[in-house]
Amino acid sequence: RSFGNPPLGLGVLIRSQFVEAILSIIMAEQFTGCWIQEEVTGDVTQWLTSENVSFVMRQAAWVAGYGAEKNRYSMLVDDGMLYTEHILDMAGRFRSSFKLDGSITKILMCDGAPLVPLRMGWIQGKLAADGAMEFIVYDEKQENLMREVRCFVTEHGMKHITEAKMFLNDGTEAVITTTHRRTGDPPLTIQDCSAWCPVLVVGDANPDLKSAISESLEEFFASESALMDCMEHGMKHKALAPGEKSVSFHQISDTEFTNEITLTEGSPLGSSFLLRYELDKHALQWKAVLSVDGTKTLTYFCRILTGPLRLECWVVLANGDRVSAPAVSALEELITAAIRKCRVQ
Repeated sequence: RSFGNPPLGLGVLIRSQFVEAILSIIMAEQFTGCWIQEEVTGDVTQWLTSENVSFVMRQAAWVAGYGAEKNRYSMLVDDGMLYTEHILDMAGRFRSSFKLDGSITKILMCDGAPLVPLRMGWIQGKLAADGAMEFIVYDEKQENLMREVRCFVTEHGMKHITEAKMFLNDGTEAVITTTHRRTGDPPLTIQDCSAWCPVLVVGDANPDLKSAISESLEEFFASESALMDCMEHGMKHKALAPGEKSVSFHQISDTEFTNEITLTEGSPLGSSFLLRYELDKHALQWKAVLSVDGTKTLTYFCRILTGPLRLECWVVLANGDRVSAPAVSALEELITAAIRKCRVQ
């Protein structure tokens, strides 16, 4: 039986929606890939000054090119979602994911880290008609506009440009442009991103300890002891991270053990590093000392919080300084491993 052709207006609408969908896919795919930062230009000094970054640290950042040829950025656009992974020199790795349909999502803001404190924000993103991505970022309470951002790709897909209008604490505005260059590194896949930590970790959540704190874990763990057991299993059965070739576990005592991680060739950390763990299960806390070539470089301190059930972590550098940024990715990896263990029990 034939139902005939649709009315002219409906046919035009269907074709228009189909073309729009295809164009959206094409536009989105141009952003997918790995990028390395080339330069940062614009009102950088004005922005960093508004964030109380000292003159000495601003000068040091300028001399270092604000992370040029070091900071890396990976993007994946899949089924209307944007997945991003920032690897920032001297700060660590930060991930986010949100829909490109204008809905609002809570994220961790890492721009300027480690000079600028990590903070929570809310982001709305969409694909513009001209192929750009546009974002609006609000503060944690969704009361104040913090950023208006526009991203686009040029030079036949080889350059990624980010133009950000920053709304500063003193009521003024700063405009900063960041240019990234496409690299040949393997891009993110949806399988990679689906395995990311499902719980948001808040950087610089405790100003006194300069610590990172996860949001509630009560959806995944029945008690603090269950969380502690799964965390211990995750540490003792460490999964390989990108750039790692092998892990060798050694039990020292009931409360102490080590993981020696062998790295792939060309790693900036050298050929290997050692993590030595000390657990205090009664106090629901532990520490892990990271050593490279026998020299202690930093120490992670972690503990379980209750009311609600959460994890807290901070890092102490070899010179005694406390920092929060490296604790974010450490907590994400620990939580992911613990949840994986919990689900198979």
